[in-house]
Amino acid sequence: MTGPDSLPEWLGQRARLTPDRLALLFRSQCWTFAELDRSVEAAAGQLRAKGVGEGDRVALLGQNSAAFVQAVHAIDRLGAVVVPLNVRLSEAELAWQSSDSGARFLVADESRLAVAQSIAGARGVVALALAEVTPAASAAAAEAAETRERVPLARSHSIIYTSGTTGRPKGAVLSHGNHLWSAVGSALNLGLSGDDRWLACMPLFHVGGLAILLRSILYGMA
Repeated sequence: MTGPDSLPEWLGQRARLTPDRLALLFRSQCWTFAELDRSVEAAAGQLRAKGVGEGDRVALLGQNSAAFVQAVHAIDRLGAVVVPLNVRLSEAELAWQSSDSGARFLVADESRLAVAQSIAGARGVVALALAEVTPAASAAAAEAAETRERVPLARSHSIIYTSGTTGRPKGAVLSHGNHLWSAVGSALNLGLSGDDRWLACMPLFHVGGLAILLRSILYGMA
């Protein structure tokens, strides 16, 4: 007996199942799953208008924020691959990982935008401001997005770089299936309750932080 080889797009499905349930809290702001889905659809439209398409690697450089969360989901929604970069790395290290991953776009928050533009100028990739691609949801932006109804579990979701303790860091390619079964294993280990919430105290660019972001969508918790 084998399982399915694809699943409904995670955030879109969650927004259909529990639209009014709390999805995200950041500082004084909060989003339901329906509101987060609309914001992600708008961000996906903005990224698509900038040229991001299926299979593209999109490097993401920024601190934990609601915009970072939206960007991760928006990149995935377009069928592109998220490449989170460690904000603590030097410009040379970031440039190497950006090149090694084959990233065509580099999205950065305001504090890292100048570094991103420097890297992009040297490599000929497109640098984008995170605030530029994660605006408030709008009908015009949402219409430009291409929502994915089903996602193959074998499709690459993200490339996470190792610490590189004995040499250059290695880009570990994680599929949707990898993230799904990690979430299943965590649920079996820790259990689930309807009023659970995850505190994202790890950087979202780290695999531990990214796991919190994705599991929360799968579980339907804030």
